[in-house]
Amino acid sequence: MIEAVVKEVEKITPSVVIVKLSFNGTPFSFKAGQFIQILLEKEGKTIRKPYSISSNPKTKDSVEFCLKIVPGGFASNYLASLNPEHKLSVEGPFGHFTLQEEINNDVIFVATGTGISAIKPMVEEALKKSSHDVWLFFGIRTEQDIIYKKEFENLVENKKFHFIPVLSKSDNPEYEHGHVQDAFKKLIKQNNQDIYMCGLALMVDEVRQLCKELGFPDEKIHYEKYV
Repeated sequence: MIEAVVKEVEKITPSVVIVKLSFNGTPFSFKAGQFIQILLEKEGKTIRKPYSISSNPKTKDSVEFCLKIVPGGFASNYLASLNPEHKLSVEGPFGHFTLQEEINNDVIFVATGTGISAIKPMVEEALKKSSHDVWLFFGIRTEQDIIYKKEFENLVENKKFHFIPVLSKSDNPEYEHGHVQDAFKKLIKQNNQDIYMCGLALMVDEVRQLCKELGFPDEKIHYEKYV
């Protein structure tokens, strides 16, 4: 267990905040795609809430993660209300949802909602360590819900990066519409890429099925479900 200090809580969409934590100089190593657990006290009991790390592993003594504010949800509302210098207990890092050591093909990432938290540093790492194209399908409700919009739009300057937000509750002509799995089915016709997906279980299951129909080998399909 490590003691962390809140550096900042920033609301970036109508329902999502980024929480930035510092370990005050204590080294904290992790891999893109991993998560931490925040320990909270509720009614005399300790509860552990997992959050995927959205920051770059190069930030050795701090992390950030994003969370959706759930109406009536204890953990999300508590964390979203914290002020700088508040202390939290953290465990981790955990998880095996990480990039392959070698990237020999194009890479496709698929995320919904705050599943983008795990995917963001993986996209950044894939672009840095590989000359192959990187695709990101991001399913959200409206354009106002695009988490890390500025960061991904900046990455588009790299011609290898293809950012495809998919809106389920908007008809903005700049974006794909429907569910993210619909856009995946429409645009992906080959089966030689590596696939990484994170988000709602329904999305993950449906994209996995599409991958099988396209003939993707099991070893190319990597996923983490949010429940």
